[in-house]
Amino acid sequence: MDKNSKRIEYAAVIAFFLLVSVLYTWPLALHVHNCLPGDNGIYEPTGELGGFGDALHAAWLTSWDARKIFTDPGNFFQGNIIYPSRDVNTYSEHLFIIGVCGAPVYFTTHNPVLTFNFLLFFSLVLTAFGTYLLLKELTGSVPAGLVAGSIFALAPFRMARPDHLWFLFSPFMPFMLLYLHRYLEWGGRKRLLLFALFFLLQSLSSWHYAMFCALAAGLFLLWKAAFSRHGQEWKMLGLSALSMAAAFLLLIPLLLPYLRTHSRLPGFERSVSETVPYSVHASDFLRVLPQSVLYGKAPGPFRHIMAFRGAALFPGFLVIALFILGLLALYRSARRRHVPAAEGPGVPEGLGATLQEEAESGESVPPRREVTQRRTPTPVRDAGYFVVLTVVGLLFSFGPRIGKFNNLFYAIPYNLGILKFTRTPMRIYLIALLGIAGLAGYGTWFLHSRVSAVREGGRSRSFISKAFPPFLLGLLVLEMATFNIPIYRVPVGKEVPEVYRWAAESGDARFIELPSPPLTQGALTYDGWGLGFVTADPVEYIDHDGLAMYYSTYHWRRIVNGRSSYFPYFYLRIYDEMTAFPSKRTLGLLSGLHVDYVIWHWEWTEEGSREELRDKLLDFPGLDLVADFGDQAVFRVAETELAEAGELELALACPRSAPQGERLNLGLLAHNPTEKPFVMAVEEAQPFIARFEGESDLEIRGTFRVPLYLAPGETATIPLTVSSAPMAGDYRLEVRLDEGLFAPLSLSSEITLRGYEELVGSGVLNGKVYLAGLGDTLHIPVTGGLFPVVLQAENTGQNYWMAYWDRGREEEYPYGLVRVWIGWSQGNDWVWDQHISFLPCDLPAGQSARFSVLVRPPSEPGEYGLNVALYDEQLGQLSEMSQIKVSVSLGEGNADP
Repeated sequence: MDKNSKRIEYAAVIAFFLLVSVLYTWPLALHVHNCLPGDNGIYEPTGELGGFGDALHAAWLTSWDARKIFTDPGNFFQGNIIYPSRDVNTYSEHLFIIGVCGAPVYFTTHNPVLTFNFLLFFSLVLTAFGTYLLLKELTGSVPAGLVAGSIFALAPFRMARPDHLWFLFSPFMPFMLLYLHRYLEWGGRKRLLLFALFFLLQSLSSWHYAMFCALAAGLFLLWKAAFSRHGQEWKMLGLSALSMAAAFLLLIPLLLPYLRTHSRLPGFERSVSETVPYSVHASDFLRVLPQSVLYGKAPGPFRHIMAFRGAALFPGFLVIALFILGLLALYRSARRRHVPAAEGPGVPEGLGATLQEEAESGESVPPRREVTQRRTPTPVRDAGYFVVLTVVGLLFSFGPRIGKFNNLFYAIPYNLGILKFTRTPMRIYLIALLGIAGLAGYGTWFLHSRVSAVREGGRSRSFISKAFPPFLLGLLVLEMATFNIPIYRVPVGKEVPEVYRWAAESGDARFIELPSPPLTQGALTYDGWGLGFVTADPVEYIDHDGLAMYYSTYHWRRIVNGRSSYFPYFYLRIYDEMTAFPSKRTLGLLSGLHVDYVIWHWEWTEEGSREELRDKLLDFPGLDLVADFGDQAVFRVAETELAEAGELELALACPRSAPQGERLNLGLLAHNPTEKPFVMAVEEAQPFIARFEGESDLEIRGTFRVPLYLAPGETATIPLTVSSAPMAGDYRLEVRLDEGLFAPLSLSSEITLRGYEELVGSGVLNGKVYLAGLGDTLHIPVTGGLFPVVLQAENTGQNYWMAYWDRGREEEYPYGLVRVWIGWSQGNDWVWDQHISFLPCDLPAGQSARFSVLVRPPSEPGEYGLNVALYDEQLGQLSEMSQIKVSVSLGEGNADP
């Protein structure tokens, strides 16, 4: 084929894939400049369409990347969202190469929406085109390439979440495999370099794709190694592996900030329990998209995909049939061997003539030429590789469990730390999809070759042979088609609210956008560091903070708002507090964080409460109206004098007796005795030393977290965990802070360590807890937010209480695993939060502890009962309920503590 013919072919193929991409995302193509795609799933059982917050996050991130890569690469990970946290871009995928690809559009138009949509279509078309080239080369069949490209780029599994740009962006992955195949077949440094380049480019798009590329290329090398017999072949395999390793070394600069965040923040990895809801389940193979032209309204057994999972794993009957034909082709090829000519399936076009010319001229030839002449593959030799891809991708995508059985195939790499970065094992199904697409391509080649071989009257039925590919492709496009996907209009350019142009001229100011969407009532956990956080309407929340992120692309000032795949402590705490805004407590926190302005959105406020809120905001001490733009108003936050760390009063909560050789849970009680708020945005863990002096001296080092905020008069419990206590005996326990925020400080207590039999006794669990020092009633002058109350807990049983323990070991502990249960009632009904707080330290029998916990007052004013009880992890409630009457009001500015 000459160059002009090849150009025409490629242009036609690209035009076809572009047309199909436009069809499958319709009507997005009509609104690429001002609309973003939403979640193609539904929220069961209401059927409410999902939001577009993930697309807003991607639009913000690609715009941030495009700016920083070329203007300020040193601050690439210091996103302007989720202030005051640092390295916030490590909370999600970095999208480095996606930012590079989107930079020309962004710098030309300064339109994040157009940049997102350009990248979306760029990825869909180039992914399909690269897969086309790969399968065409492997099979020599144009229809095989078109089918495989359509399936891999546009299958329902991929189109379920067009808002997840990072997942759709795979334009370099097929080219990586294409040049790896060419290099291993024909040699040449250029092909090796191109393989390494495409491997690196795709790996630079996200950590998930770095894993996908390593799996796909690594399995290809293993597949080739299984059939390699000559030293030259092994050398080429080794060079390919080395080029992969070199590419991974180039990823290290992007990895280091993630490692830094992992070392600084708790919970910065995915637990096994987090991955279970986002793993593949058997029912997912019957799930379809509600926007599917053929299956969207199909009756059972088909089901729509579930919210946030994108689990549309039913590919269509035609894809399944072609996949089975690919398996049949592989089976038949195993029974007989063919040796095709140098030009043909499996050989790059024109390469045979090039080899012949080089041989005649005496120039060097690719190192596998003599091997090729003896053992050139059949068109289906590499079909087995796609079978391996399918099986491996499926095994990984099931996550930690396959049905009722543990999935060791997933557990082993997870325990090695390889998979702890991903919450969604289902995404690894992409590897299986590549295998399915490849094998369906082989099935297409097999079927087309059989149709073309049918003869009638001694002549080939050329019409059927020529008509078959477009007919098959048309059926495939129709079966996989999605239409009328949800899209959302986004203000762009001059449509963006004027307040953000005002913010762009505000210098280095810091903002928070309020009001925040309400949090739901429910069973939450508050332990002072990791707070409970459940929004009443996830779609409203995602779109709310997604819009705040998106609008920040028009001013790039730091904002407290934002969202990502990981929620840092500061974000959770501030969000919980701000549901009570405005109040003295929230103003003290914002001032301490050096937040300069509040952008108040009246369009986010319930219409019936606007007048009352307007009066309150205008009259509230510490808030000054500086700009009014109709739907938005800007208030300056007055500076507040803050308490210093040295002004806090610190005490040690310690059990009088504890089990020998076991984990010991202590508490550092931090009290703010001043009339000033204490605010300390320090994410780094602070070091402490626990020294036991007695029967056998022992020194244990550990870390603790600094409380973010203490209102005047408030006390917080800071957990201190001593990993292992010494053997039985009487000790003096000294806790030293030799460095860090509170250094120097030394606190001590007497403690007796005993065998667990003495501490368990008869195993009887009993105790009581009550609200201390409040009398019969409590007045809370503000709804929502957080409010500290003081509790007194007493261990009146015979068994030792553990305040914290190792999850997964609870059945081994002979002790009580005791926490405090707190709930709000009105009359005989539970009406608000029911949450859990931790004890300040372990408690042996006969000991009591006084400590403060944060509660979240109901969102509506009224008379309530605040109820507390002790709760054992295994046995349930173990104490009588204690209740105090609480009056909750909207509050007065100067009355709020």
